[in-house]
Amino acid sequence: MIYIVSQTESILTNRGKRHPDLANFLVENDYELLYISSNYYHAEKRFFSPTEITKAISKIDYKLEIINITAYQSNISIARVFSNLIFAYKTQKLLRGHIDKEDVVIIPSRPVELLLFMSRLKRKTGAKVILDIRDIWPDAFNIKNRFLKSLFSSYCNYFLNRSINHFDNFIHTCPSFTQWLSRYAPGKRSIFIPLGYNQERYQTFQKVRNRERIIHFVYIGLIQYQIDLLPFIKAIENNGAFHLTIIGDDGTGEKFKSVEDYIIVNSVGNVKMLGQISQELVPEELLNYDVGLLPMKADYVFPNKLFDYLASGLPILSLGDNDASRFIEENGIGWKCKFDAEKIKDILNRISSTPEDEIQKASERISLISGQYSREVLFNDLLKIVNHASTNAEII
Repeated sequence: MIYIVSQTESILTNRGKRHPDLANFLVENDYELLYISSNYYHAEKRFFSPTEITKAISKIDYKLEIINITAYQSNISIARVFSNLIFAYKTQKLLRGHIDKEDVVIIPSRPVELLLFMSRLKRKTGAKVILDIRDIWPDAFNIKNRFLKSLFSSYCNYFLNRSINHFDNFIHTCPSFTQWLSRYAPGKRSIFIPLGYNQERYQTFQKVRNRERIIHFVYIGLIQYQIDLLPFIKAIENNGAFHLTIIGDDGTGEKFKSVEDYIIVNSVGNVKMLGQISQELVPEELLNYDVGLLPMKADYVFPNKLFDYLASGLPILSLGDNDASRFIEENGIGWKCKFDAEKIKDILNRISSTPEDEIQKASERISLISGQYSREVLFNDLLKIVNHASTNAEII
């Protein structure tokens, strides 16, 4: 029996489908599965309605257990701590007496409260636990108040130091996450299985560049605090050779308003904010562009949008110095630059002077590697880990 415990991600959520896709993959491979999630929509800070839950359950071929928790409005708050503890306790109570040493439990690396409860359950039952390192607390939060930062770090460390070392197997979605694992579980080995893309959503195609003069850039996703689009917008501002389309933010992103205001105040005519579109339309929409933009200021970055670009055959311009930008540079599938409008202009001038060379060569390299990052391929690697955990067989 396989158990997936994922508090903030399920068939009900729109953002992030790694664990729901994994659940479908396991069921298709004849594994018996129970998926445990919560009735609270973390991304939108609201509860799912009974109708939403019933409709979602009717679409899946595995058992979904929804745990009722309390609401919170801030990601770092006493209310969220209380909510996380309720989920962790109820999950442990649900699983206690039902799992044994033959079962495998897959859990994400946050919230940290869940990890301690699951480590205790593992010691009592002997079940194998696989930790999917997708987010790293406390590192993921940029807390400016020193006292609050120290308090939050101490809180996280309490749970992490008492749990991670007890788990059986580890996978990580971002190369730098291995440093975090070494901090809490020295000597433990982890296998790199990034988020990847759902191959069924994308068609295999040879991208043919439109020979018109304009090079079309696209950014897909919310404009959050760690996203800085302004240096790029300033670099292309009213330059007829370039155009940027921003997709996926309906105004809820933390920095949406500042970007919108800059475009309006400076009458920037070559940047379009398209808003949200259906997830089903994303693959088709991305065919309209030449280069994907990845302007992320976070240190640990290997996001979904990178794989959307890969699946669409789009070369990537990455701003910042992080895991994603190094991956892009090392594989020759795009360009890496600082958050500096003048330096961005230098790259843009190079791209626009020989687009058939710069863009076409990067596209060809993407076609050589993109297949490695489909979720079908990645989940087969994960399946080896699941089988290893359940049978102690050697991972090939």
